[in-house]
Amino acid sequence: HFNGIYKSKVDGDALKLNYYVLDYNLEKAKKHFSVVPSMLDCFEAWGGKFPFYADGYKLVETPYLGMEHQSCIAYGNQYLMGYLGNTDYTGGHEFDYIIIHETGHEWYGNNITAKDPADMWIHEGFTTYLESIFVECQQGKEAAVAYINHHKDHVSNSAPIRGDYHVAKEGHGDMYHKGSLIINTLRHQLDQDSSWKRILQDFNKTFFHKTIHYNDVVSYFSKAFKQDLSSFFHQYVTNASIPKLVIDWDTTNPKNKIAKVTLK
Repeated sequence: HFNGIYKSKVDGDALKLNYYVLDYNLEKAKKHFSVVPSMLDCFEAWGGKFPFYADGYKLVETPYLGMEHQSCIAYGNQYLMGYLGNTDYTGGHEFDYIIIHETGHEWYGNNITAKDPADMWIHEGFTTYLESIFVECQQGKEAAVAYINHHKDHVSNSAPIRGDYHVAKEGHGDMYHKGSLIINTLRHQLDQDSSWKRILQDFNKTFFHKTIHYNDVVSYFSKAFKQDLSSFFHQYVTNASIPKLVIDWDTTNPKNKIAKVTLK
């Protein structure tokens, strides 16, 4: 066991950090876990304060890959960068996927929690998006854009990312990477990074320690954007295929003007 204190840059609050590892990994863990303060700086700046100051923050070494328990991350990435040493999974970026991703779930999954497993895309989509935010904090926005565009290679569009309600059925695994791309699309639709950061902070404040539904997400972001985003979420969350742009040309017109543009 070793520990530390994180001082929030939001308001100066002290967060207890506790780490539990196998004794022969102690020195390795001290070096590897040193990313935690800068990670928390980043996530607090974009999502608001760590949601469980009363509980503290913990990393506990486990024989399995990892899990996002409230305030206590199960860690089993073997002190490697990427996903068990595979940095192709992180777009070539040298960060420990399990520490970054599972900690992101403290905001999206443990603070904001889906009422039904059908909406697990809320947990995984927003948390996977936070990975790109971490890259942005470390290397700048251009690197973050490259990171999140790498997610396109992992999207199949073969089934909706929202599952069926009341039968404990999650949506398709695309919820991770497609979910993050959906959220990134919203950011660039808004195209005002200071406002986008505030919207994400307020999202965690509005639903602090609450369970939410698909409709809550649609309603919140529609209000924040001051426009109805229901068709956007319906298309990308509840449908499998991406929309097709259909352009009808008026060939009878000498200037060959566009007669109609629709999305199907």
